[in-house]
Order: sequence, then C-alpha cells, then structure tokens
Amino acid sequence: MNFSRQFWVRAVLGVALLGVILWRADLSSLTAHLTPAVWPAVFLGVALLIGAQGLAALRWGLILWEPRPGW
Repeated sequence: MNFSRQFWVRAVLGVALLGVILWRADLSSLTAHLTPAVWPAVFLGVALLIGAQGLAALRWGLILWEPRPGW
C-alpha cells in the first residue's frame, strides 16, 4: 500500500473511531468549571507543557548536533 493511501485509510479510521467515542460518550456531563481554585492547576499544566517542549527541542539538538532546531 503506498504512503498516500495508507495515510488516508488511517485518517478515516481515526476520525471514525473518534466519532464513535464521542457518539457513545455523555457529553453533557463533561463540563469543566473554571473556578479560582482551578487556575493554579491550569498554569501548572501550561508550564509543564512548555517545559516538556523545551526538553524535547534540547534532546533533538543533542541528537542532531547541527543545525540545532528551534523551539
């Protein structure tokens, strides 16, 4: 199977699987309430995400040496 066909088969299967999951899930119970007590956790999550991306860029820089990839 060539790359283009394999890509589209995987994309369609992924979208179909996501559709089945969302169809079966009770989306009305998945509400988030952003109260003041939740904001520290949100900021911590964003900080961890940025830190993980920075470490990934550093790791690839060490693997590839030159040219160093940016953020």
